Amino acid sequence: MIYYLIEDFSKDIVFPEDKSSFKVVALNQQVYYCLEQCGIDFEALEDYYSSGEMRGDTKAYLSEQLKWLSDFDYVVQDIFDEAKRLEMNVASLYFHHLKYLVDNIILTTKILKKFCNTANPTRIIFCSQKYANDEFDCFLAFRGAESTYSRVCGVVAKQLGIEFERVQVINKIVNNAHGYRSKFVLFKESINKILKPLPFKFSFSEFFQNFQLKTNAASKQNSDFDGRVLFLTQSPYILDMTRSLLKKNISVYWLSRRKMINAETGDIVENVDALNAGQKLNLPQWASVEQKLSDAKILDWIDDHAGAQVTPLIMSRLKKCLLFYVPEIIKSSKVFEQILTQFKINAVAVHVLYTPEALGALDAARRITTCKKIGLSHGCDVSDSPSRLMFLEKIFDYYYTMTDQEAEHETTLARQWPGVSTKFYSYSYFQQSYGEIIEKRKQKTANKNKMVLFVPVMDALWPSRPVELCQSFPMEYISLHKKFIQYFQNNPQFDFVWKGLINQGQGFDYMGQVIEDSKAKNILYSEKKLKEWLVKADYVICDIASTAYFESIFSKIPTLGLYRIGDQRVRPNALKTFDKNLQGYTNADEAIEIIDNFLRAPAGDYILPPERYSSGGAEEYESFFKNAEKYNTVHVKCE
Repeated sequence: MIYYLIEDFSKDIVFPEDKSSFKVVALNQQVYYCLEQCGIDFEALEDYYSSGEMRGDTKAYLSEQLKWLSDFDYVVQDIFDEAKRLEMNVASLYFHHLKYLVDNIILTTKILKKFCNTANPTRIIFCSQKYANDEFDCFLAFRGAESTYSRVCGVVAKQLGIEFERVQVINKIVNNAHGYRSKFVLFKESINKILKPLPFKFSFSEFFQNFQLKTNAASKQNSDFDGRVLFLTQSPYILDMTRSLLKKNISVYWLSRRKMINAETGDIVENVDALNAGQKLNLPQWASVEQKLSDAKILDWIDDHAGAQVTPLIMSRLKKCLLFYVPEIIKSSKVFEQILTQFKINAVAVHVLYTPEALGALDAARRITTCKKIGLSHGCDVSDSPSRLMFLEKIFDYYYTMTDQEAEHETTLARQWPGVSTKFYSYSYFQQSYGEIIEKRKQKTANKNKMVLFVPVMDALWPSRPVELCQSFPMEYISLHKKFIQYFQNNPQFDFVWKGLINQGQGFDYMGQVIEDSKAKNILYSEKKLKEWLVKADYVICDIASTAYFESIFSKIPTLGLYRIGDQRVRPNALKTFDKNLQGYTNADEAIEIIDNFLRAPAGDYILPPERYSSGGAEEYESFFKNAEKYNTVHVKCE
């Protein structure tokens, strides 16, 4: 049997006349829709596997990966004398990024092998566009580049003795389908096209945040605390936190586009980029680096877990990692050791680890006893993810979660692993920020029909697949979501809002198209911000219990979170805390029954009081740095 694996679709693809001689498999939601519209019978690749099955024994995998990581650290120290002198475990610092690269290629290989062993194709024809370049960033190794399916499929076919052919799709029609794009998204894309040719990068969000901060910063008042804090990233709640800290006797600095800014004045006090450029680091020849990787069996470990020789497919990424990002981390560590000492910084805080500069600053703080490393969770979820602890949170002295239960769970995990000294606490930024929504809801006009807000898993622009039972793959939800839409249509006594999201460059949301084609009068597809709907909704349903789920609960709305039993591992204390607000299912019928019971029960049964999930809720943002035991916060003081 011939199998057409289609990543990009065009009507120019010629299928055999004998329909019994071939099958068509869709690899993404855009192709899924186009094949439907063209009346072509097809399957989805997800029909052949489940994400939980492919991830397997994640605990055993993690244990092996930690050993592999330790070997990788030694290799980096062997390559760079400066890393060895500074006792830097650079691979460990960078491993959150490495993990998504390595795990992605391993899982993709296992998925394609599972497909081949189940379908038994005699020939595979892979249909995709031709990529003109292969650029990537340090965080998401395959964003905007040739997919892992495209890279791996030929390798798997060759290993299994399957004839393989690649068809280049030129006149693809994927994006001719109606894509749900807001006017604001289109405006931003137009501006980005204008700014792209400029010799410098410009960020609207950072410009407005800096402007807003500079014009609104309050003068310091006397206080019993004289701290100096450097935020390594920016976000709206860090902006709020900064304003509050400035009201006390606390100096705040920001790292913004590789420049250190005095948050009170808006002045640039240090050019980190220039200091980094002044650091000299001898780069080795790539051939010698490859040999060291081979000797340490770094590459063998990846191939062994993939069950195929796939490391040649990621060598370009490893090369840039080891000859660009790793040197940048080492140089940044040396530079920030000077900066943190010079400015007497006693705490560095970060909520997202994207850049070499942030990783370097955290490593520098490791060598300064008076400077603490503080991690700020940028969201919430109910996942039991030990790898997140081992590869992200353990590098901090203190880590702040959004709820007490998350901090409790991470503390329990930390005790199970040697070498983890991180102290976990919770802080209640979200609960404070959603107080405004609670007040607005008290004044809202009653809806003619009860309004139900559905927040689905968002389709990723690129594969994001760690070997961890934290989230199912988006394509696994298509058939489930279609049945949800059918259920919504059959319940006209409710008005349903489907909270869509179009990421920049995505251009298409399959379920938005399904809703439009259905002509359903009681289902609205919307890209509006979540907060706008939280003010209006009577119920909220989330098929992934992550940040949106918590935001709804914090807004005191009847909320239901779902998870896929077998594909997602949920924290035991989350199940206890949220009880019927968080329910698992194994198939669509079970999920729909859970939703139906939720919508027919008294709304008050699904509103959780704040004391169920957090001991905090009224403290000032500066209590993050002040001693307030009842809020589970910690005092970080310059010694």
